[in-house]
Amino acid sequence: MILLVVCIGLVSLSLVGLSDDAKKPLPPTVLLTGIVKTVDDVEARRLGFTPVQFRREQTPVFYDLDKQPHELYQDVRGRSFRKDKRLCNRPVIITVRKDSLDGPLRVVRVYVLDNDQAKHLDYWCEICAIAMYELKACDCCQGDIELRLRNVIDPRKKK
Repeated sequence: MILLVVCIGLVSLSLVGLSDDAKKPLPPTVLLTGIVKTVDDVEARRLGFTPVQFRREQTPVFYDLDKQPHELYQDVRGRSFRKDKRLCNRPVIITVRKDSLDGPLRVVRVYVLDNDQAKHLDYWCEICAIAMYELKACDCCQGDIELRLRNVIDPRKKK
């Protein structure tokens, strides 16, 4: 009985901690313009980045307008550049969390620039009508998804 009360108390305390974390505001975002290129393990190490060790894939690196390299955090949006080579070697605008500017960039949103027209990038399942952010099988039906680029107002021009 005492053990049950202790367990309930611990669960209650942990849930209180979760609610406090949920109330924390997300760090602000910053827009960066540049190009993403993939580099081999040797070049990634030379730049001081951790090379991607998954299936000998190349590491995506974001180069800003000053040609300064930035490592991309390998979460869903960061992996999209590694999994879909169509996104590399073309001008992009990425929205990143400001707190990640001193380390691997945490990408929030990706825009592709085609002839100075900004296009929001995601992947679309026509069957399930859901958007995803990396090239893979649909989360719902496991079918094929397609790259979707939608014209948007250039995010650098918004106030």
